[in-house]
Amino acid sequence: MALPQAQQDLLFAAERQPAATAAQTPPQQETPPPSQRIKLYIDGTPLPLTVHPQEEEVYRKAAALLNARIAKFKSAPYKAQSMPDNGPLIMAALLSIVQETALRLEREQQSAYAGALQGLNHRLEALAEQYALPQEPPKR
Repeated sequence: MALPQAQQDLLFAAERQPAATAAQTPPQQETPPPSQRIKLYIDGTPLPLTVHPQEEEVYRKAAALLNARIAKFKSAPYKAQSMPDNGPLIMAALLSIVQETALRLEREQQSAYAGALQGLNHRLEALAEQYALPQEPPKR
């Protein structure tokens, strides 16, 4: 199940940040966007957070998805199993991490395929140049 792009961006934001090295000059300090306090409820428990306004919708949708998953694991088919009280929360978290891991693996595979295709393209271009037929001047 693919996540919306906004959720993928949030999940992988840390991966896209380049690692700072001693040789790099520090980036200019930008004024961070204003933050706001929001309160999410996860399985009825309030969770106060400070987020940037453009991220609020992603957090609220993620909370709604997590609550839906918790409700699913509290439903009849799963009640019969011996599960601790926090079992539905654990199962919902596990499902989320499994999906995040699947997305990461998919991105890694896509990146590997893109690199392989780029290499093949360079080889094909080199072969095309090597075996190119001389072009005749246009006839008048």
